[in-house]
Amino acid sequence: MANPRREEQAKAAQAAALATWQKGQIANEYYEKTHRRPFSDRDVERVLKSNATGVWRYHDYGQPRYGFWHPVTEIFVVWQPEEEGYASQIKSAFWEDDGETYMARRQDAILLRKPKR
Repeated sequence: MANPRREEQAKAAQAAALATWQKGQIANEYYEKTHRRPFSDRDVERVLKSNATGVWRYHDYGQPRYGFWHPVTEIFVVWQPEEEGYASQIKSAFWEDDGETYMARRQDAILLRKPKR
């Protein structure tokens, strides 16, 4: 059975990431990789809206991050929440055939919501 507290955290993170996306708070590195993506910005937004999306919390270079992976589209979206000295922003989006395996390689990753296949 899913952990209700983690599911709440997943929903809150997903809503905050979607709000960040809709405000256009997107990192330069996201745009630098746009030409290499086989998907559209609309596809990224769908990942952030879907209840099937898996959600993880982790750190990258000491900064908090959340990863969102959709098992059907296989799109992985990275969001940095706001913290002192850092604005909330979408950091990146890329194709990843298995987000669960990808996140399992990160020692500090915490699964908040399992992707629904």
